[in-house]
Amino acid sequence: MGDVTLKCLLTGGNAFVSEVIGPALVAAGHELTVCIRPGRPVPAWVDANPEAVTTRAADLADGSSLTDLVAGHALIVHAAGKVEDPAAPKTAFERNNTLATRALINAAIETGCAGMINFSSISVYGEIDVPVVDAATPSTNPTPYGASKLAAEEALRHAAPKLPSISLRAPGIVGPNAHGNWLARSRAAMRAGEPVTISNPNFPFNNAVHVDDLGRFVVSLCARDWSGFHAFPLGAGEPLTILDLMERLKVATGSTSSITISDAKRSAFSISSDTAIHDFGYKPASMADIIDRFASDA
Repeated sequence: MGDVTLKCLLTGGNAFVSEVIGPALVAAGHELTVCIRPGRPVPAWVDANPEAVTTRAADLADGSSLTDLVAGHALIVHAAGKVEDPAAPKTAFERNNTLATRALINAAIETGCAGMINFSSISVYGEIDVPVVDAATPSTNPTPYGASKLAAEEALRHAAPKLPSISLRAPGIVGPNAHGNWLARSRAAMRAGEPVTISNPNFPFNNAVHVDDLGRFVVSLCARDWSGFHAFPLGAGEPLTILDLMERLKVATGSTSSITISDAKRSAFSISSDTAIHDFGYKPASMADIIDRFASDA
């Protein structure tokens, strides 16, 4: 990329991360088009920037309508997709994550788009049995969600000669309105004064990123020159033990929740952000800083 300003297409306009990444791109001076699913409401953050943001509705898995959507954009920030849901059928992940990404790739190549930043997931690794996960850790038996994200990455890998891309393998993303991941569930329980159960209490935990930091990183990637295909995990710096983390969250939320320790059902692991740091300038926040901000988020 490297340009001062870019015309960017942000997919998944109603996604939790888009509420921060969209305004961050606008604040950095980029021209922004936001894609939402047909029938979905226009996000409130878009209404707050009517002169800076164009809204388009499209079904990304329907490739027939994407050429017009993508045409003229230098960069795609691909945040749309079906999130992890054990109750969802495999076909839902395949359609909304894999097929949609492939269709977007085809349209990007056809229209001469310069690159894509793809929101992937730590779930691509599947069953993790190593203490530290990095960019080179192999995938083992991923869930249907993880497999669909990995297949999307593979499509981007094959397209790299014509469409440079970066896939961000995000762990639990926290911030305002965060939900679904372990930290978000723990914060909700503590705010309600409900008991919280943890395992691996002494393990150094850094499996989180705050959405504000993610937004700043995406903006920084827009100003950096890169080519080829890249996929790597993101984590916090300066981990906290799981017990220290929960006790810090309890204090920060003013909670009366009890914290109990149970036997571990699976091995714990940390995340290495070395590739993101050394190759792309990622600046991870400490786990303590992330928890303190998350505790006060709406």
